[in-house]
Formats: sequence, structure tokens, C-alpha cells
Amino acid sequence: MGNLLDKKWYNYSSRQRMSPFPNYLSMESISNQMKDIAGFAYTAVPMVYQNNMQTIFVEEKEMKIAAEIVMEVVKNNPQFFKERSKEMKQLGDEFITKLKSINPIDLTAMTNDDLAGLFDYYKNSYQQIYPRYFPILCIETHLMEDLKSIIDKRKLPEEISSEYFTILTTQPKAMVNLHEELARLNILEKILLNKQWLDLFMHNVSFEKIQEFPELMRLIECHQKEFFWVTRDYEDPILTIQDVIIRLSNNVKNKDIEIIRKKREIVDKHDERVGVAQKELKMTAAEVLKFEIMRDGMYNKEQRKTIVSQSLYYFDKVLEEVAKRTGITLKLIRFMKMDEVLGALNGKEIKRTLEDRYELSIWLPVKGGETQVLTGKEAKKWEEKLFGIDVKADFIQGMGISKGIVTGTARLMMNPNEANRINKGDIIVTVQAVPSFSPAISRAAGIVADGGTGLTSHTATLAREAKIPGVTCAKIATKLIKNGDVIEVNGDTGLVKIIKRI
Repeated sequence: MGNLLDKKWYNYSSRQRMSPFPNYLSMESISNQMKDIAGFAYTAVPMVYQNNMQTIFVEEKEMKIAAEIVMEVVKNNPQFFKERSKEMKQLGDEFITKLKSINPIDLTAMTNDDLAGLFDYYKNSYQQIYPRYFPILCIETHLMEDLKSIIDKRKLPEEISSEYFTILTTQPKAMVNLHEELARLNILEKILLNKQWLDLFMHNVSFEKIQEFPELMRLIECHQKEFFWVTRDYEDPILTIQDVIIRLSNNVKNKDIEIIRKKREIVDKHDERVGVAQKELKMTAAEVLKFEIMRDGMYNKEQRKTIVSQSLYYFDKVLEEVAKRTGITLKLIRFMKMDEVLGALNGKEIKRTLEDRYELSIWLPVKGGETQVLTGKEAKKWEEKLFGIDVKADFIQGMGISKGIVTGTARLMMNPNEANRINKGDIIVTVQAVPSFSPAISRAAGIVADGGTGLTSHTATLAREAKIPGVTCAKIATKLIKNGDVIEVNGDTGLVKIIKRI
């Protein structure tokens, strides 16, 4: 353990509102996945959890080796990410179908052994699916610099180069929030054609009033059923029927329909715009391929997110039954390892252990083997080693993921329910943005995130949808920047400057 502690670790992902379940499963299997692809297994993938805040680290040298090998694999097989997406979809469809079938079952009638068996099924399926997106995480930082240099060497005016870069690195298929909005547009267009429906949304609409219009209710229910998972993000609430009603009402009152129609037109013509950009920039075949690889990787990663969000929603029923039988809260149940479930169900005392893990724990999957979990003094040693913060620093170097430079007031936003604190022109500072941040991001002038992994992160997708400068991989932004600080965000270079402290 001491040798591992001495290594140089690279922080490649931070998120809020996260528990180890089921992330450590994917980290245990990532080494084996990388062995299949790159010919070597990671030494370790430390994960730090503190009050549901998660940060994942990879050894810096190994990350670089992985990036070089995976990039070579993808160059030799440009269909690599498409093939992995196809595999993931097949596995994901089977996985979700099986989990859906659990919902009608009366779990109270199950034995403890059978209930624990559902965890084994989840583990085995999840470990096949989740790591299939890891290769894009390995290469995206490396690839990002290549993509920027391809545009920059054309020496175009900043506004024009920014537009080209956005077009070439946008993948509409990966924008789940946008897909939900465009699907909502179909309902909005029907509302505009029906005077009774329109009057309803122009005034005080309610669930009860909408029930008086069965066809309208059917449209809303179908929409919610299709997109319930877009706000889920591991442990967040799902998109409810009431949420859909509120979104439709806001769209009608704010007269958003033309704005959304323009977005639909942009999506419909995206492939055409990519082709025009490639032609106008006189890009070589090798340059075109690099942008295609990034777009394919974005879709691969978002596909994984779709499967994860839905699977965790359906599996909550199992977690809730374990919570009832053990008397342990759902929050703490999520800090169990898979091999501890049956023991807890059979009466083994584990609550204190889980409380320690929630307070601070280091989860250490080593060479694809069983994850070790450290708490107490050992965990504190790792925390001090992994997080080094210079509180006097007046700048942070992250990764620019949405071009432009902006100065504004920093507002820390850690949860979707804090959206109302974001005023027009503020700069959001967060651990990691998620789709449910979208309303706040639409008012913001810029965004900075500790975590994320570059262009494929939610922060990047949301910033680019909103066309605001963004920086991800800032690592310590939420620790160094305070509410009310004036900051400058450079979405080109990834530099975040603290101009004035409160």
C-alpha cells in the first residue's frame, strides 16, 4: 500500500452526489478491459468518497501509456467506437429488459440468498457494459489537443475558428437533454394548434386540469415514460409527469418554440454542416478521421450513461428491500460492497463500517482484483496525498471545452435544486454538471467544473448547447473559488483566473 501511495496520481473525474455502488465494479473490471485492448492492466484506480462526493484517480504514467495504445488501436480500426457502441447496445438492452422484469415481482417473498443473487446478476452484467466506454476517457485529453491544433493552424479569426471547432466536435446523438427538448417540441406544436390546450398552459396549468384532456395526458405520459431517466444521473430524482408539465408550461409562457425549432433545424442539418466545414477547411483524411473518432467516442460514452441511469433506477427496488430488511438507510446501503450484501441480510453488523465509508473512504481496485476499502487514518493519508491545494493560488489550469472568454461573478452550484441562485451573467462553479443543471446553465455566462474528462463530459455538452465558455478538469475550483468571487474563464486555453476575491 505504501508503494501505491508514493505514485503520481492523475485526477481524471470528480462528481457530486455519488456513492460507490456500482462504480467500484466498473473500476475492478477496467484493468481487465484495458488488458484486452492495450495489453496491460492498471496498477490501481483509487476512488475517494467523502459525504457522497467522488473523485477518481489514475496513475499518470499508466494513463499516458493507455492513451497512446488506444489511439493506435483506433487509428488502425476507425470503426472501433461504433463497434463498441453496437456491443454495448445489445448488452444494455438485455440488461434493462431483465431489470424491468424485477419490478412486478414481490421482493418481500424472496429469500435472502435470492435477493443477494440479484446483486450478483447486476454485478456480472454491469462489469461487461460499463468499461466499454473507458477507451474514450483514455484518449480524449490527448485527442482534444490534436483537434484544437488542427483548427488553430488555419490561423482564422477567433470567432470563425470557434464556430468550426464547435460544429466538428458536436455529436447531437450524445445530447440526451437536447433530444428530450426536441421531443417536447412535438407536444408543444400540438398545443399551439389546440385552443383549449393552449389556454390551459397560458394560465395556471395543473395535473388535475390536464386529466380532463385524455389525448394531451397521453402525450405527456408517453414523453415521461421515454425520457424519465435523463435527470436521474446515478441518484438524482427521475423526470416526473409533473416535471414535464412544468417544462411545457415554461416553454409556452416564455414563447420558446421558435428557439427550439431552430435547434431542431441545426440537428437535422448537422451532418451537412460537418461536411461543409471539412471542405472549407480543406481538411486531410487523417484530420477528418480524428474528429470522427471524437464524435463516435462521445456517442459511445453517452450510450453508457443511458444504460447506467436506467439500470440504477430499476435496481433501486432491490436496494430498498435490502434497506427494509437490514434497517440500514438507502444512503448507506449504496456504500456496501457486493460480497457484503448477504452477510448484512443475515444479520451481520455493518452499519458502523458504512458510516465510516460515507464520512471518508478510499476504494482501491487493484489489477482487476477485489477492491480494498480504507477508512480512518489510512484514508486520511491518501486524501492528503491526492488533494494538494494551494489556497493562495489565483488561477487554475483546466481543460477548455467550449470556446470563448468571459468574466463574471462565481456561483457555486452543487445540486440541481440550487439552480435559483444562478442569475443571468453568473459563472457556475461546480464539481460536475449534469443534465438537470440545464435551466441554470441557460442563464449563465460560463461554467467551470472540477471533474469531467473533456469534450465527452456532461459539462462540455451542456456548455456547448448553451454556447457559453466552459472549463472542465479544474480539479480544485470548488475548493479555491468562493461565492461572489469575480473570475475569468477562458474556454480556449482552460485557464480560470480569480480576478477579485470577496
